[in-house]
Amino acid sequence: MEQRWKWEASFICGEKTSFLQYLLDNYTERDIVDMVTDIEDTKKAIDSQQKEMETGILYSDLEDKPYSWHSIKNRNGVSVYKTKEEFEYHYQEVIEENRRLLTEIQHEFKNLWEDYINDSEYHHTEGCTFEKEIRYVWRWSYDYQKILQIQEEIVYITAEEYF
Repeated sequence: MEQRWKWEASFICGEKTSFLQYLLDNYTERDIVDMVTDIEDTKKAIDSQQKEMETGILYSDLEDKPYSWHSIKNRNGVSVYKTKEEFEYHYQEVIEENRRLLTEIQHEFKNLWEDYINDSEYHHTEGCTFEKEIRYVWRWSYDYQKILQIQEEIVYITAEEYF
């Protein structure tokens, strides 16, 4: 717990210079991680859906088993798609919806960036760019998730020792 506090304090008590600091000042750590993972998860979903549409082979999240588009049935046992073209049309709509969602999420990050740039309380270093700062946000998100995972493992191991 002390390690996590020191790590968080380095951001929360830091100078108001980074985009990450701006986000931490205005959102919870969980909000920031969620924003990052929403983008990553949506990109992965689009890639996966494109591959599934091209091959006609889908993978069940529950069983992790492949199945084909024509084996998808409704409650009455009737095939949902009569042709591969119908399946592809539906899947293309799903992919386009996910692309719109991704664009929306990315636009939200750009809006937050603009708010940060226009906030007079925050000092911007020379050469400060969205691309550089967003990489820092991503790195922080990964590191923060690792710390939380390690903390959970430590708590689990400690609890096991007592029982």
